[in-house]
Amino acid sequence: MEFNFLDNSKLEVTSYSYDDFDIITKSFGYELSNDLSLHNYFDWTRLKHWSFDFESYTESDLSNLFKKAEVVKERIVFFVRLLHHLPIVKVNSIALSEMLDDLTHESGMGWEAISTCGKYILEFTDGYEHMAKSNFKILEIG
Repeated sequence: MEFNFLDNSKLEVTSYSYDDFDIITKSFGYELSNDLSLHNYFDWTRLKHWSFDFESYTESDLSNLFKKAEVVKERIVFFVRLLHHLPIVKVNSIALSEMLDDLTHESGMGWEAISTCGKYILEFTDGYEHMAKSNFKILEIG
């Protein structure tokens, strides 16, 4: 499978399909959003979460912010779901921080990620909303 916009050396292509992501997510007890008008995958109304407009940051600023997050320090591995015709990929949090801009702009439809342990979730919504949402802090204010 070809991932034209990503450095293939930083990710592992899994045997999971796009639709398998729903099964993985639900197996960890997460609810999916029923309100498609919000353009969210996860039901953030049921979760403590943080969010920000990712379009307000440059590519390097966004990457640097993410590199300070607890998931990067812990070197967490994520399942990432991109486009419907692509399989799910596994990416460690350091590599993920380096490809946020590529994932966001090249997928064009938003993307979701869940850590392989199920503890952390992350979503970059599509072009309608431009929001990054996670159940862990990415931005440190102050």
